[in-house]
Amino acid sequence: MFKFLLIIFIYFYSFVSFSNFEESLEKLYNNNFCSGCNFSGLDMSKLNFQFSEISNSNFDNTSLIKSSLQSANILNSSFKGSSLIKTEFDAAKLDNSIFYEVRATAASFMGASLNFVKIDKADFRGSFMQASNLSDSTVMNSDLKSVDLSAAIIKKTIFKDSDLENANFKGANLEGVVFEGVNLKNANFIGSNLNGVIFKDTYIFGAEFISSNLSNVNFNDIDFKGAIFEEIIICGQRIQGSIKIASFLDMIIPDEEDNSSILKSLKCK
Repeated sequence: MFKFLLIIFIYFYSFVSFSNFEESLEKLYNNNFCSGCNFSGLDMSKLNFQFSEISNSNFDNTSLIKSSLQSANILNSSFKGSSLIKTEFDAAKLDNSIFYEVRATAASFMGASLNFVKIDKADFRGSFMQASNLSDSTVMNSDLKSVDLSAAIIKKTIFKDSDLENANFKGANLEGVVFEGVNLKNANFIGSNLNGVIFKDTYIFGAEFISSNLSNVNFNDIDFKGAIFEEIIICGQRIQGSIKIASFLDMIIPDEEDNSSILKSLKCK
């Protein structure tokens, strides 16, 4: 008798849950509005939700592969275990959202608002985040190889234990950012504002700091070998030429000094 009642309960619960999902999707389709809705576990791939109001919603374990959510309001939403491969979030509002164990390879967030988001154990390889706003956020234990954050605003964000090899920060504003335990091999910081940035236990071989503002940057305990520093700006003053960094592999010209010591003291008065 107990088993029979349990089966009835499970069937009824599943039916009610499915009905709730159907209701959420119907509201979204008909009105472009479904705030506070539960889309958990649904396959919403290749669908168009542009300009939709979907804030405070649950997208956990949801597939949104190749879906269009440009200019949608998705504030305060949860994406845990979601598939966001090639999903389009251009100009979307995603502030205060959670991206945990998501697959967002080649997803597009151009011009999106991602303030106060939490990204953890996520795969954002090759994602397009040009001119996005990723301030006051945390990015941990994540793979962001070849992510494009050019011209983005990334103030006071913490990147920790993550892979940002070949990342593009060209022209970005990274004021007050913390890079800790991060791989920044071959990263592009050309023309970026790094005022007050902290680099801790971070690998910067091949990274380009050309015409970058390095005022108040903390490079303590960082190995500069292989990094490129040219025409850098410190406290409003441009340092002409390149910073020479000695290496046992380099053939140093006798009259040319290793002047990398300038990178050890970048604090403005």
